[in-house]
Amino acid sequence: MAAKTIVQGKLDVSLASDGLEAQIRFEPGDSSTEIELASVLRLLQTKNIREGILPKELEAFIGKLRGAKAAISQTAAKGAPPQEAVAEKPVWEELPVPPELEANGKKILEAAGPPAIYIDKVENIKHEKTVLKKSPIPFAPPRKEKVVEIEKKVTKVKADIEPEITGTGYAAEGALIAQVQPFTPGKPGKSVTGALIPVKNSGNPYVYAGKGVQKKNGKLTALTAGFLRRGKNWAEIIPFRAHEWKVVLSPGRNSCILQMKPGDVAATVPTGEIIRAAAAALPYQEARLLPAEDIYVLARNLVAENMPAEVPIDRPEDARMEIKVSEDRLEASLFLKKGRGSGKALSLKEVGKLIQSNSLGGLNLKKIQADILAFYKGGEETLENYILAKGRPPAPGSAAEIHWEITFMAVAALENLKKSMPPPAPKAARKTENPESPVNLASAQEAPPDPYTGIESLAEFPVSAAEMAAFVSEGEQILSLKPGKPGTPGTDVYGSPLPPPAGKTAPLICRENVKQEQNSVKALTPGILEARKNGESFEIRIRPHADGQAVVTIAPDSMEAFLTVIPALGTGCAVTPSDITAAVDKAGIAHKAQTPDILETLKKKAAAGGGFNNLSFAKGKPPQHGMSAQLSILAGVPQDKAGGGDNKKEDNKNPHTVTHTIIGVKKDQAVAEILASQTVPKDGFDVRGTILPARAASAETIHIGENLREEKKEHGVLLIAGVNGELQFDEHSISVAEAHVINGDVDTKTGNIKFSGAVSVAGFVRTGFFIMARGDIKVAQGVEAALLSSEGSITVEQGIKGMGKAVLRSKKDISAAFAERALIMSVGNITIKTACARCQVKCNGKLSLASDKAFLAGGKVKSRLGLETASLGNQSGIQTEISFGQDYLLADQAETVEKTIQKLNTSCANLNVLMREAEKNNDQQKRESCRAEKLKAMKQIEKLNHELLTLREKFEEHFPGEIIVHGTLYPGVVIESHGRYYEVKQPKTKVKFIFDQESGKIVEKQIVEKQI
Repeated sequence: MAAKTIVQGKLDVSLASDGLEAQIRFEPGDSSTEIELASVLRLLQTKNIREGILPKELEAFIGKLRGAKAAISQTAAKGAPPQEAVAEKPVWEELPVPPELEANGKKILEAAGPPAIYIDKVENIKHEKTVLKKSPIPFAPPRKEKVVEIEKKVTKVKADIEPEITGTGYAAEGALIAQVQPFTPGKPGKSVTGALIPVKNSGNPYVYAGKGVQKKNGKLTALTAGFLRRGKNWAEIIPFRAHEWKVVLSPGRNSCILQMKPGDVAATVPTGEIIRAAAAALPYQEARLLPAEDIYVLARNLVAENMPAEVPIDRPEDARMEIKVSEDRLEASLFLKKGRGSGKALSLKEVGKLIQSNSLGGLNLKKIQADILAFYKGGEETLENYILAKGRPPAPGSAAEIHWEITFMAVAALENLKKSMPPPAPKAARKTENPESPVNLASAQEAPPDPYTGIESLAEFPVSAAEMAAFVSEGEQILSLKPGKPGTPGTDVYGSPLPPPAGKTAPLICRENVKQEQNSVKALTPGILEARKNGESFEIRIRPHADGQAVVTIAPDSMEAFLTVIPALGTGCAVTPSDITAAVDKAGIAHKAQTPDILETLKKKAAAGGGFNNLSFAKGKPPQHGMSAQLSILAGVPQDKAGGGDNKKEDNKNPHTVTHTIIGVKKDQAVAEILASQTVPKDGFDVRGTILPARAASAETIHIGENLREEKKEHGVLLIAGVNGELQFDEHSISVAEAHVINGDVDTKTGNIKFSGAVSVAGFVRTGFFIMARGDIKVAQGVEAALLSSEGSITVEQGIKGMGKAVLRSKKDISAAFAERALIMSVGNITIKTACARCQVKCNGKLSLASDKAFLAGGKVKSRLGLETASLGNQSGIQTEISFGQDYLLADQAETVEKTIQKLNTSCANLNVLMREAEKNNDQQKRESCRAEKLKAMKQIEKLNHELLTLREKFEEHFPGEIIVHGTLYPGVVIESHGRYYEVKQPKTKVKFIFDQESGKIVEKQIVEKQI
């Protein structure tokens, strides 16, 4: 019930002259008046005011009266004014008179009288007449009845238009003249006393269609072509048809067609220049068109015939078509050219006949038809080199392949062999192998025998040109020929076969003392096979004459010597042991470097006529250097080989991932020993006997780095770790680092990281990898879809792009530049500088977004001590859930316990089944075993239920957290604490939320100053 107000003064009500507003006025005075809303309403009723009363404004007015010193007025009621009718309004189209019709239009429009538009007036006229109706009684006469008939009478009446002409133009038949905006009827108003206020009459509201014009569906359109004249609310056409014409391209787009529909006799015939310009705009090559004079004559003749027609207006040219077949009959192409003007047009039917008449094979008729039709309809004049059919060329057979059945000598041996060969005798003195040739006994006795007798190819193939050489015996197979593949026949464009070309001959040129039999080549004499590449072929021969040789070669480091013996062939001198001794002495091989047994064996083998290549017979002895102090690692077997541990870079099940070893050590653990050197230096020598002096032990010491302490021992120094960390060492230094440092990314090069101390990463932690550390984790750049787990703190300098798969969990604090689509869990605080987008966050401390422009949008946040950010949510209303004021890690523990209880209950149910089966089978032992296991499970369930109850009770404990938003809080955000929810329905700024334990509600408060 509204409160009463006692004031000193009186109230009065006044009514506006138009009845649309009532004012209440208070005048202060001496008399006391008791005022309430009901009394004010009764006052209005006495003034006959019933409509548009404003109760809220009246209540506010009453509240201002107490203590008023001057007169106060207030609008008490408002009526509804009438809405005026909106007349039809034409929106005229631009329809200018074409230049060639301006003279005709001027005459016709001037001759037209004033506009007169008539409309149909419909009247319903009643006629009464008497009719006879059959009586319902049989044989009774019909009875008379009067009936009323209504006749519709339509008369033409002159429309009420404003005759002033406001515009003229020319409209083609069917052209849109105007869009007519519809008529909207008015609506009466109502005064505050309830009286109707009529609508004012604004004159004729309609737009009228005169002769030649149709009004339909809100449009004025031309029923016939002619000159248009219009006024404010009318339009009419004075019929006059211009010559309608246009220029189009033929279906083949190679000819230009003039389409003409003659109009009135008085209309102007278009000139040839105008028609040529329209053709060039299509576009079409103007040079192909007839002269303007000829085009004008064609147009004038069409007008004279007074019949719609179309004629070409370009110069005549006949169509052409031809099929060309290449000389090798492997390609058939089509040439087409379209006809123009009055020339013979290209006929698709004739093209089809031409293709069929050539009897080409393998035609893709569907594609050919589509391509030719596209050309016919397209803008190109010619179709050149269109491939109709392609044959398949015949493939030549491959040449035979050479497979060597022998082993060629080393390059060094070949070069020595070439140097040792005597020069060939003059060709005139050279012996031949022809037994019928006469022999000069005197010259034979005087001249030495020619070692190249019978080798006629020396001029073309000198010994120095040999690129490969090998010892062969008589009848030995030198090589085999793998026959080449036969060629395959082809097919021409008519489908007829094309024979393959002749296959290539074997790439082999056989000279002296070799014989080719089918697919193999054999030696006709023992000797040296010489071969070289001659163009695409191999050129081979056998020389049956060569002296034996003993060749000694020394390794580049002079620590090993090798002996090669080339046996004598033909008349060549055999290699003797003294030849070998001389070769060894000449090479300067020291006796102490030789192996006597091996060298003696080689000499015997050479004396027997055998040959060999690069056999070792002498070796030097390297010096034995003195050694410096040695470092012995005592930290144990690397843990990736020992089968476990927590200091390891794990494989990622990726074949490219490299697994490295991290040796973790604990404080006070013995990690290494430095042992004094026990080695005595001893000189060595090479195969020439040169002394190789040994180095004395180095005075260099092993540097003992940080976090190690020394204990003196009998044979050295024991090193003990001063902290927990990673053991790092090389030949010259050793230290213990408190943190494992990765100078690049955690990726396939490093593998996964599992370390008992701190981990520092200079680059990124890439997708699919993890870091698990007992110390702090610091990442200098960013984290992708990876796992970071630390018993210390986690710091990510450049932020987290989690892709919905990143997990960061810490037993202390977590900080990052930004976080996107990641799961972040911390026992301590979480600090994010700029943005937290669509993340799952859980912490037992506080979540802080430190930047002035920081925002949190999307995802779920459970933070025991609350959240502080610049903005929360976003303008699109993304769903964002925030929980605070409770220990959410206890909730996780409770959930884990609850799942364990569910598993144990399931196990008990299964044990009940097993006990019933055992009882049914009279298996007492199994029944008692299941019963004991069930009792154990039930005790565990009882214990866990008590633990679960305790955890749930602790979870209900309240922690003084708050949600602080320094900027904007957007709709879509839901805040929860202790099962109470606060849903944001409209944007808010500078607010904070706490949980009021007394009321059990989430309370909103305004922030006075920015607190970041």
